[in-house]
Amino acid sequence: MDSLPDELLAQILAVVVGEEDTAFHVRRTLCLVNHRFCRIVSPWLYVAYEPHGTTNHLDFLLPLARHEVLADAVKTVGYCAEGSREPSAAPLRIPKEVMSKIESLEFPVPQPLDYALARWDDELGLLALISLTANLQELRVDQTSYEARHDQKNESPKRRIPIWLYPIREAALGKSFGTAHSFDKLADFTIGMHAVKTDSIAPVFYLPSLRRLRLTNWVEDSNAATDWPVPAASSFIEELSFVGCAAPAVPLAAMIVSCKTLRKFDFFYAGPGFTLSVDKFWLDRVGGALLYQRDYLEHLDFFLPHPEDISNRFPTSWRGRLGPLSRFSKLQFALYPVLGGLIARLEHDHDIETLLPPRSIVEIELRANSYEGETVTAILDKLLKKHEEYPFLRSVSISVTARPLGDPLRLNDYTEMFAEHHIRFMFKTYGER
Repeated sequence: MDSLPDELLAQILAVVVGEEDTAFHVRRTLCLVNHRFCRIVSPWLYVAYEPHGTTNHLDFLLPLARHEVLADAVKTVGYCAEGSREPSAAPLRIPKEVMSKIESLEFPVPQPLDYALARWDDELGLLALISLTANLQELRVDQTSYEARHDQKNESPKRRIPIWLYPIREAALGKSFGTAHSFDKLADFTIGMHAVKTDSIAPVFYLPSLRRLRLTNWVEDSNAATDWPVPAASSFIEELSFVGCAAPAVPLAAMIVSCKTLRKFDFFYAGPGFTLSVDKFWLDRVGGALLYQRDYLEHLDFFLPHPEDISNRFPTSWRGRLGPLSRFSKLQFALYPVLGGLIARLEHDHDIETLLPPRSIVEIELRANSYEGETVTAILDKLLKKHEEYPFLRSVSISVTARPLGDPLRLNDYTEMFAEHHIRFMFKTYGER
């Protein structure tokens, strides 16, 4: 096999190591045959690292510590605290052999930086790991469960700057952090915000390579007056996602405005049990910020609660700042609530016009309560009547809190009528994604 060219040898080895069920130790063994095998096989072995059990941590970190060149092959690092929503994830365990490597990185100690808040085999290990991976393109960190165990009251977590976040913050500000790399290839970043200080992630917005930022479990007082130091139109981020969040209006709106060209925005409410003051102030700030991106936004997914989901009910006699949707000239996908808030309370027939999408729309989904039959059918009738104005429309969906008895919305009829125009029509309850 040594006589074969690299291209042919790579094709042969790919049959063995390219299968998803190929054991980790098989790939590692092939790397030990000789230097040439290691060079060809290592991308399959080290392209992504995500903890799924404690044994793989040793298999990955030992060669990483002994052969720095292998770190250049790592593209993705994922970490979930023990007991997090990822059932197969386990905490990162750093063996003794790696400790010397961690110490040799010569990290400065920022002030205030409380190492008592970090477990030596957890956060410091993650700090070293991401600092060594010079080609890091995607990073996903969720410490929610770990933080919750260390909070006296989960409702009011002690917010701080995670230790592993320091090298990324410093790199974004053009500073060095010991021997850590510059994170100039990091394009996709997910961070659990359960106990993270909101303004501590602000420098991340300055990373030139960052295109996708996803914040999870960001639950904070909606009226919190958090300063946001990032100026408008200064970030290259194109996709912002907020999952399981009840976020304050001011920093949330500021994040949206700080993006030069925001193409995708997702917001999924944290759900029952969390307080989100979806009042006029909140919607005016957030809706106004999204309106700032109307020339760029292609994907809008606003999964907000309905009045029965929160104690602070939507106002019923005012218009939000987002509508009409036709202002968003490049919008291709849109999910939003029918009533209240971002668009308008449909008290009169002409208000339905504010809910109609722009010509560019491809897929639209409306959230509604099951009793809003007249509103839903009015929107569907408008879309059918004006179908020629939507040449790219391929899918229309209605999601409700509960399926009504019988078929009061004539859903079967709409399925057939939309099908005549080659448009798929679906009806589903919340949770069916």
